[in-house]
Amino acid sequence: MSSMDQINQLVIFGQRGVGKTSFLNRLKHYWKHSEFKFLDLDQEIEKLTGKTNSEIFANEGEAAFRKYEWDIFNSLINNHNKLVLTLGGGFPVEKIPKEIYCLWLQRFSDESGRIFTDRPRLNPELTDLEEFLLRSKTRAIQFRKRADEIYFVSEGLDYPNTIEENIFNSKFLFQNFYLTLSEENYEHKLFLKKIGMSGFELRDDLLSHEKMYDLIKLLSPQHLILSFRDIKQAKKSFEVFDHIRLQCSSFSKNHIFIDWAIELGPPDLTSSLKPNTISLHEFLPGEGLDLFLKRLENYTHNFSAALSRPHLKASPVISTWKELIMLWEWQRKDPLNRSILPRSPNGQWSWFRQLMSLKQKINFWKVSQGSAFDQPTLYQTQALPQKISTWAALLGKPVAHSKTPIEQQSFFHFYKMPIFAIELSEEDFSLAIPFLFQLGLRAAAVTSPLKLKAFQLVTENHHELMRQTTTENVPALNPEALEFKSINTLILTTNSEKPNGFEVIGTNTDVDGFAKSVEFIEEKNSIRIAIWGGGGTLPIIKKILPHSIEFSVRSGKERDSKEILKNPEILIWAAAPDAEPPSDFIKDPTLVIDLNYKESSLARAYAKSIKAKYISGNLMFKEQAKKQREFWLPLSHLFTTNK
Repeated sequence: MSSMDQINQLVIFGQRGVGKTSFLNRLKHYWKHSEFKFLDLDQEIEKLTGKTNSEIFANEGEAAFRKYEWDIFNSLINNHNKLVLTLGGGFPVEKIPKEIYCLWLQRFSDESGRIFTDRPRLNPELTDLEEFLLRSKTRAIQFRKRADEIYFVSEGLDYPNTIEENIFNSKFLFQNFYLTLSEENYEHKLFLKKIGMSGFELRDDLLSHEKMYDLIKLLSPQHLILSFRDIKQAKKSFEVFDHIRLQCSSFSKNHIFIDWAIELGPPDLTSSLKPNTISLHEFLPGEGLDLFLKRLENYTHNFSAALSRPHLKASPVISTWKELIMLWEWQRKDPLNRSILPRSPNGQWSWFRQLMSLKQKINFWKVSQGSAFDQPTLYQTQALPQKISTWAALLGKPVAHSKTPIEQQSFFHFYKMPIFAIELSEEDFSLAIPFLFQLGLRAAAVTSPLKLKAFQLVTENHHELMRQTTTENVPALNPEALEFKSINTLILTTNSEKPNGFEVIGTNTDVDGFAKSVEFIEEKNSIRIAIWGGGGTLPIIKKILPHSIEFSVRSGKERDSKEILKNPEILIWAAAPDAEPPSDFIKDPTLVIDLNYKESSLARAYAKSIKAKYISGNLMFKEQAKKQREFWLPLSHLFTTNK
């Protein structure tokens, strides 16, 4: 939001299940002293019709529901001058009057889809997931056309949060961050004025010269990058950028970057506008990263007299940790004059770009998911402290859907430590950990498939396993970690006597988490319980539920043919979220306990199809996270150990 006093009516829309009602409640908390009325359209429909939305869909059809929705929407906006209203995912947003400010709420899980156990189906001929993904694509087109602002919500953010509160009260701190302006966000002028303290990038391949002039007049930016990206526009861009540079000189406090991409060939050095930044983005055929970086360095030698000493910006697509380390070492050689912005197809370097933002001059953030996957979101930029020496992380693969960074953020904020989600494979673990420690990693939550690797890291770090203590007289491993050879929580601290220069302590909180998720089950030894899948979690499940029977996802049958289980009352879904549901051999349990909390987990659809009660893995996750904090807290003095 731009500030509260600049609008009268705010409408919030987004995909089904994105968290609009939760966001409305948080906004109500942030704006508790305002005059706004905070309402949810779906709740108002039920209140005014005296019927649940599911009953309307089932008994009267979707068309009848849409008419209720539209009529009640109009009544609300006509009767409340100061209104914040959330809409259902299927509302026809294109019909919203232009004078109403529209906020599009997004989450990463919009892309992977959601399955609902308690909402009416709209296309019963499709699977639950197919229905969501089909409708979400069509809705996203309309959302994009009507949105005045886009807000990307971090996974797991469902309670009032100081960082988010600052965002929606227009209190920002941008440190060396720039937002690239495009045709899409050109229309979001009120939002752009709100975040005016951010730097902006004008690229001649994304925005017309006329619109550039409009935005300069509107924003009077203090920090600016003028980027040449279109060779066909280059001649005109020299003229336009030079005029903008002169126009901005009266109010720009900082240096203006004039960025020339090497891919365009040599710049026009006869112009009065001289590039002071040289960037490189694409590899030549057969070129490795070492030659890529050398090409960037050598390019400026040809124009050293005309360009003096330009800032070098490297933004290659890389896929390996070896390349990332090489890129980082290159930047370290001249950090004041080099910026590195690694890219990937899936956003795996987003954490690194957040971390580097305080160590280099040029960094970018994004408004929405879009195509700039590695750029941090607005929330992520505002969550960074002004200085980073040590930090925490979630390590695993995949991590994009994880709630851990939000869940543990408040804990680490007390120690001025940001927490990042880092995608890390088993193959890269040994190479990555010493590098991450060198960068400042001191605490980590570990998820699949790295728990065995984490166990091996601790045991290799402590050869005298009979002693099982560190120099701090702290157990290196708890009994559960030893029993299951699995660790999901780490502390790394400096120890010059160790081969890599650091000490590792670990624990396992999975047992506590699973025990909490099934503590309501009475007479655990007599009730019939089946386990679907499980892999590395099977020993933990069997410790708590020793009489449960495991079923293989691959074969659909019991792992131990000596044990026979007919008609289980409870099914523990320990398989992957996208695993096939149980075979007909397992007959309709009355309760499905999912160890996943991912909203696209097929366990949800399975439970719904057999009319079973469903419990997600969120309870297990919360307990695991709580026990992790209990492990970290007494050892928190180790977080600040000098690197």
